[in-house]
Amino acid sequence: MRTNALISLVLLVSGFKNYVRFQHVIWWGTLLAFAVMFFVLFTTPATAFVERLNAFAVASGGAPNFYETAKAAAQAQGVDLNPPFNLLATLLIAPIAWTLLQWATYSAQQNGEIKDAKSFQSQVFIMVGSLVVTGILLALLAVGIERVAGSEFLYVVGAGYSASSSCRW
Repeated sequence: MRTNALISLVLLVSGFKNYVRFQHVIWWGTLLAFAVMFFVLFTTPATAFVERLNAFAVASGGAPNFYETAKAAAQAQGVDLNPPFNLLATLLIAPIAWTLLQWATYSAQQNGEIKDAKSFQSQVFIMVGSLVVTGILLALLAVGIERVAGSEFLYVVGAGYSASSSCRW
């Protein structure tokens, strides 16, 4: 952690130009990561998901039937793995979506340091364009995960997250 802080300090002290260059590398790295995820999610057969998840669990020191165990644990806790549509639950996801999308408008906070920052048209293009690109990437990611893992597994994961995070409150 100290190493990361030191690297960040050196990067930020070295000047804004270096910071922007680093952000450019990070941007392309992020797009590459999304491309790899999309490739995996859209080329992996859904039938192979459980087998590969269980193999990953074994390689990580987990149970060989991790998927089945997680599903049984969620059902034992009363989680409905095929619930009806719930508008309130759908609306309550908005804060999470906003957290993911807020960074698309971050340029407004750096107005003095961005090329053509005084141009309203430039700022609108940056913010609206980045919101659209981020939204499309997140939607494709959701479609890919749903295609491979299925709704049932997403409910199991949600139940596991809720159970583990509820003890922190």
